[in-house]
Amino acid sequence: MSSLFQANLQGNSFHKNPLELTFGSRISLKNNGRGSGLLHSHIQQYPSGSEQQQVTCYHHKDSNNEWFVSWPWGYDKFNETTGEENIVKIKHGDVICLVHAQTYRNLHTHSVKAPLASSENEVSCYGNTITGDSNDHWKVEIVDNVAMWASNNALTPDPDNELDALTSTPIDWPLIRVGLRMCGWEDSAMKFWLIGHPITWHGSTACLLVVVFAFLVIAVRWQRNYPAILNDLENEWDNLWFAGKVGFIGWLLHYLPFWIMGRVM
Repeated sequence: MSSLFQANLQGNSFHKNPLELTFGSRISLKNNGRGSGLLHSHIQQYPSGSEQQQVTCYHHKDSNNEWFVSWPWGYDKFNETTGEENIVKIKHGDVICLVHAQTYRNLHTHSVKAPLASSENEVSCYGNTITGDSNDHWKVEIVDNVAMWASNNALTPDPDNELDALTSTPIDWPLIRVGLRMCGWEDSAMKFWLIGHPITWHGSTACLLVVVFAFLVIAVRWQRNYPAILNDLENEWDNLWFAGKVGFIGWLLHYLPFWIMGRVM
């Protein structure tokens, strides 16, 4: 479950956490790209390659998901006057080290090939609080909504493939006129074709039209002072209006932005 959802549960301690991230903070990192796994390490080592401490993703709450945000090697983190560690907020572009909270080893990468993907470099935990190198350094990139919008808008159709059946536009989605390819481009890759269930997809689109039509009928009858509709509206209008506007306006807010974006779906 998301951090925002957990923050609204009774008995949680999220309200005790500072809003700003600083050097020295104890954090967990979630991957939003593939399955929302949490960055995780444990004392077990890779059976091959560097044979250093393993780094994985884990989908459940565990103390091995926790990391300290530490200063990069060679940086003087102490205040010259007080002798205490400086409290500095993390900002875009900062270089940090991540120290595993349970083993105090540094998140590390090097040119050793990863055990499951030979095209990628291995990520491990290595060294300790006094032993490490520049391969323990990680650069912070803060992505805000503006950057996400720009990235999405850059995924524009290829002019050389305008007739590609894999490209869809927002007008195609309510009636599922085009499916979604879920695979890589390689000839040897397994191909998947994703398409919504017609009853569910067409039914939801039909419900939107029914809601609009129902409100038009209500508006006309209300204007004509139709007795039956006036009595019903007096008792049920608040509930009807709330349910209608939340569902329909929510759908519009999710759907309309794609009309002003250039991305491919």
